[in-house]
Amino acid sequence: MFAYPAGSACRKSMQWRGSSPVSFLRATQRVDTWGAVVVFWGCAFALVYAYLGYPVLLASLTRRLAAAAPEDGTAPKVSVIIAAYNEEECIAEKIRNTFAQEYPAHLLECIVVSDGSTDRTAEIARTIADQRLRVIEQSPNQGKCLCLNRAVREATGDVLVFTDANSMLAPSALARLTRHFADPRIGLVSGKGQFVERVHGTVLVVTNTYLRYEEFIREREKRLGYIVWADGALYALRRPLFRDLEPMHSNDFLHPIQAVLAGYRVTFEPTAIFREATSGSARGEFKRQARMIAQGMYVLATEGPKLLARKRWTVAWQLLSHRVLRWMGPLFLLGALGASAYLAPGSPLYLALFVAQVAFYTVALGGALAEGLGVKARSLAVPYYFCLVNLAGVVGFCRVVAGNVQGTWTPVRSA
Repeated sequence: MFAYPAGSACRKSMQWRGSSPVSFLRATQRVDTWGAVVVFWGCAFALVYAYLGYPVLLASLTRRLAAAAPEDGTAPKVSVIIAAYNEEECIAEKIRNTFAQEYPAHLLECIVVSDGSTDRTAEIARTIADQRLRVIEQSPNQGKCLCLNRAVREATGDVLVFTDANSMLAPSALARLTRHFADPRIGLVSGKGQFVERVHGTVLVVTNTYLRYEEFIREREKRLGYIVWADGALYALRRPLFRDLEPMHSNDFLHPIQAVLAGYRVTFEPTAIFREATSGSARGEFKRQARMIAQGMYVLATEGPKLLARKRWTVAWQLLSHRVLRWMGPLFLLGALGASAYLAPGSPLYLALFVAQVAFYTVALGGALAEGLGVKARSLAVPYYFCLVNLAGVVGFCRVVAGNVQGTWTPVRSA
């Protein structure tokens, strides 16, 4: 029988016992390090794909797809629907703007629903003498979606046009929207917003990189037959596609999904223009974004499974890329920051990446401080707005989890 040399087993046992904790710690450290690397690059990839990769891939896929040209046919009868809450400052101008459209007068009606307004919104609207106008008072304040339900029940048009009280339409906006409906495949058409501000008595159109970036995406998305979000301030929908909305719904997010589920295409008309003032404050914009994101998540939770069941893979991919990954942005940002902080002590690369992130958030904080002091610093605006929207996403997600999705709203006023 083979036997180990005397004392050998004892020495091996002692050696194993002595080195095991060190080896174990080293192995654990390697696993933790690789885990942090995976977390960092996974989060970084998700962020880069959502904001850069998706537009690039979308442009590549649609490069040879021409957007369908709008068809000019018989103008449909249109019902312009305006849900208004405390809009006494602009409601008269909005109604006049609607009836001044370059559209056959006998094919146009306007329905205003005052949603529990505590000012003179309904009273002022009724001062406009026009048989094509109907003013409805809804009390108490029940939210935009229930206003739309009420208005649609009164509407007689073949096409419903949803627009905001403070959004003034270009003279040809309705005609440019509705000409698409000559194509029986089109179910919804979204207009294009221009934001304006008054500087020394002159009204200027505000444009920035983010707005051009979003328009680029929508122009490419429409070639696939779907845009992920209609502009709630101006879009048109075929009447048969409308279904009663719940208070927590986001109508401009839900209606495009409902249109494609019904077999229609959804498109974007960049020449159907409306103008509205820029938001008055970051606080107001934050509240608006948090409400919109919470409502969007609520809609996707109910409508997403329907898209998958009907194998609308392209639409699901667009929603995932353009919305879901952005809504998850705070998680990715936090993951990237935490992982790089963990890896920084042992790697110049991750130290540099960590410092870069801290610098970015510092610049964003500077933007917040500048706005608080009333100082316009456009160089700080992009990081600040990016962080603001992501923080709003956290609030929106928490509202969905808590079952507290907001249905009513307060208009965001310009300064």
